[in-house]
Amino acid sequence: MISKFILYLLRIFFLLPEKIRFILVGGYNNVLSIGLFSVLYILLRDQMHYLVIATISTLFAVIHNFLTLKFFVFRFKGSYLKSFRRSVLGYSIIYIYNMIFLFIFVSQLHMHAIIANILVVIT
Repeated sequence: MISKFILYLLRIFFLLPEKIRFILVGGYNNVLSIGLFSVLYILLRDQMHYLVIATISTLFAVIHNFLTLKFFVFRFKGSYLKSFRRSVLGYSIIYIYNMIFLFIFVSQLHMHAIIANILVVIT
């Protein structure tokens, strides 16, 4: 019963225009990224620096983002490896930006790491 409902929702989802799917999947990916960092930070803050935790959560988020955009938004064809490399290149630029601002917010402005991460992800 649940699987039929999920298939029904997926059919409806794929009827949406690509731009709407991109916004929905992007929002979901941002929430997941923030949640992943938050959980890892709560569990590991005494053992790891917050920038290391951010790096770990970013690695998982990049892979997840690539897969969700590939399967639920763009459904592109061609080499997965080439597409993934391009995606990683784009996310690398975002990663550098995120790490700089996360450092500024936490180490210089003394903001809580989870709050700082939320601000960094949504901007």
